[in-house]
Amino acid sequence: MEIIGQYNIIQELQKLNDNLTFWLTENHDGQNFEVLSIAKNPKYDRLIGRLILNEIRPLLERDLTGFQNVVETGFDTENQVYFVVYEDCGGQPLNEVYDCADILSLKEIAKDLDGQKRETQQTYLIKALAKRLANRTKKWIEMKKCLALLFFALFTTVLFGQSNYQDVVYLKNGSIIRGMIIEQVPNKSIKIETADKSVFVFQMDEIEKITKEAPPDTKQLKNKSVRRKGYIGFSIGPSFPISDFAQGYAETGIQLNLVNFGYRFTDNFGIAATWLGAVNPIEIDGIDPWAYGGLMAGPLLSIPLSEKAELDFRPTIGYALTIVPDLGFGSEQPSSFAFSIGTVFRINVGEKVALLLNADYFSTKAESKKFNVKQQITTISFGLGVAYRLK
Repeated sequence: MEIIGQYNIIQELQKLNDNLTFWLTENHDGQNFEVLSIAKNPKYDRLIGRLILNEIRPLLERDLTGFQNVVETGFDTENQVYFVVYEDCGGQPLNEVYDCADILSLKEIAKDLDGQKRETQQTYLIKALAKRLANRTKKWIEMKKCLALLFFALFTTVLFGQSNYQDVVYLKNGSIIRGMIIEQVPNKSIKIETADKSVFVFQMDEIEKITKEAPPDTKQLKNKSVRRKGYIGFSIGPSFPISDFAQGYAETGIQLNLVNFGYRFTDNFGIAATWLGAVNPIEIDGIDPWAYGGLMAGPLLSIPLSEKAELDFRPTIGYALTIVPDLGFGSEQPSSFAFSIGTVFRINVGEKVALLLNADYFSTKAESKKFNVKQQITTISFGLGVAYRLK
């Protein structure tokens, strides 16, 4: 390799590894520059491109205290290498201490880095570095190194040691998006691509913070990233009378859960509510059916079974209103205490949609004082429905 971009190679200053090499070069006008070449690697191409765009390019022609200026960045198609061009500091190998920089306090360096970070929200490495330097100011008083050495360390660590790190966007509404930021308009918006290739665009005023984190393990993803906190939907299915209710001429009917609601406050616990209505015919011809409805609420225990399946248990209590059939003495609509023990199997078929399979035991005692009628209504019902997943 004799030329990188428009720069003629004078000599190799240091070869860090098979992917990273530092060169002394000159342009067509005979000016010397130091160039970092980064070998193209399909495994890291997107990460390298993002680092150059978000971490290096914001520093072009910036005069930061004690740092070697970045002159140009680019990609050499002939040699298949990315390159970063720095001002010439004498061509010393990186393992030597550079004399081109003055002796500077780390506090001053951290101040300039922090200033650069505040101007653009895309220099995440600089943000972290500034914080570390500021924290170590009391221990380390001075240093004299150029920017090249700093970014060699960053590239070596990030590209070939921590390439599994990902961008994490925390939204003000509580959502957490993990992936890779592929586009950013400073102070306006970002575009992030998730592991499943979905692309989301967020405005800066929607964002709480942006960090770079190691991917959580599979269990964490299932419990925190994929799971939404709640759902609201409806279901319908058969209602089977049992015990005394089955012996009181009631037959298999139908139950409609107009509202199936659940919301978690922790990973596993929350509240549940149901608004139901049911009808059970009577064996006697010409007699209206048993009709009743209830509004129930209680605790929720939610257990994730897989990334797309969850099982809920919901013991609830509430009040029921029953329409007592007219057996020749008239009809009445007494209210009564009711309780239910149920379970809901949820299949998350989309980001916002889930299928519901529920089974419920329901019991209430309808008492008509006017006609001296008492009936324990006890049923087991099964339902199939759909729900909207709540954040």
